[in-house]
Amino acid sequence: MPIKDAENYIREIAVDMDLRKSLYAYSTSAEMMTSIKDSGFNFKLYEFEESINHLKVESPDEEQAIMLEEILLWWKMLMYDGSICEEAKSASCSPSRCFSCSSC
Repeated sequence: MPIKDAENYIREIAVDMDLRKSLYAYSTSAEMMTSIKDSGFNFKLYEFEESINHLKVESPDEEQAIMLEEILLWWKMLMYDGSICEEAKSASCSPSRCFSCSSC
């Protein structure tokens, strides 16, 4: 499941500085994502951000939420170089019904 893969990857990079540093060896974000997928973490860029937001909501304290926000900022600076074009999932609901569906 992509969201779980993203959450597991976030947990990995939160504690493994060498893993984070290894991503700088790639020349494009597309190469990085291929390597990440080859490592068993199959998610898209937007799913990483969704997972960060989900983990922030579940954070037991403000310190962890701040750390997650810093990881998201790092991720955006690292990944959004324009070499990956993907569509974010679109919600199938309208704003007036959003509270009652599970698509967004």
